[in-house]
Amino acid sequence: GLGALTGSTRSPAVPCLRSMLRSEVLTALHSLRQFRGGSGPEVLNCFRTDCEKSSLPIPRDNLDLSMLFAYGTHNEGVASHASYRILAFINRYDEIRTNRLHIGIAGALLGKHVRLHANSYYKVEAVFRHSLEGRFLNVEWMG
Repeated sequence: GLGALTGSTRSPAVPCLRSMLRSEVLTALHSLRQFRGGSGPEVLNCFRTDCEKSSLPIPRDNLDLSMLFAYGTHNEGVASHASYRILAFINRYDEIRTNRLHIGIAGALLGKHVRLHANSYYKVEAVFRHSLEGRFLNVEWMG
């Protein structure tokens, strides 16, 4: 059964195939649009669109990857796939602009220039000040 494919003995928590296909198509279209120009560093705008978003205006080419790849965490295989897809997508870009903490951390670990912005409360800034500032020179606090 499906449990044998996913390695899970629990009831399968596999996301809707439509949801997975939608995220793949949207990220592919975004990449095509982004890379069509071909000059200068490639920038990924990945700002929150949920209840923790800040008052920053959302760029037109924004992709909230966390929402896009929200496949669930009940199945290790599915969570690993979503994590891989997010990291692979971020790795295509030179610069990441975000107010999502884990997207900023992923960009930092991948060696991208990260412009980290505040979310709706102090979490992102607190983690930046405590863990990233001075350790990841490729991460710039934007406030």
